[in-house]
Amino acid sequence: MNKVKKPDGTTPTNMEIEDLDDKIDEYHQKDSLIKQQIFSTIFDQLLLHVQTLGNCWSIYLHKYLMWRCKALSLAH
Repeated sequence: MNKVKKPDGTTPTNMEIEDLDDKIDEYHQKDSLIKQQIFSTIFDQLLLHVQTLGNCWSIYLHKYLMWRCKALSLAH
């Protein structure tokens, strides 16, 4: 059986593991909420594209870059 070790080499307690699991769950809940907000603000064509991206930072960055490219093309 593979034991989990903390960076200092000690074995984490069950309480520490549960606390980290709670933090991971909270991260995923917030990530899903942000994705939902982003998805509700974009066109269907872009939505199909960004749904393949991993996390909300990737989606936001892609949306921003698409907006910048469009803004630059309209400026010229």
